[in-house]
Amino acid sequence: SNTEAEQTIKRLREECRKYAQAQRTRGPISESELAIAGEVSRLRGESRREKLLGSMTTAEVLDTVVQLKETIEDERSLYRGLVEEHKDLLALVAQYEEERRS
Repeated sequence: SNTEAEQTIKRLREECRKYAQAQRTRGPISESELAIAGEVSRLRGESRREKLLGSMTTAEVLDTVVQLKETIEDERSLYRGLVEEHKDLLALVAQYEEERRS
């Protein structure tokens, strides 16, 4: 019925609004982001660059950078998937509203 459809649309809009708000206010959301944040904090905590380089070999630094880049790419891929899913849901809602009007 029309009332059910309107309630569904209202509920979906509210869920989207809550999700968007949570994404703006929430900190790191995944284990890998927590690991990256921890590593960044640790690196910032080093008072001198020499101390950092003295504790890690060049190979270790490069391995860490490569690992972090891969993690970032994985997270970006997940994010792109979520954005596409969000767009699809919005398109479905718009299509439903258009069908309801006609």
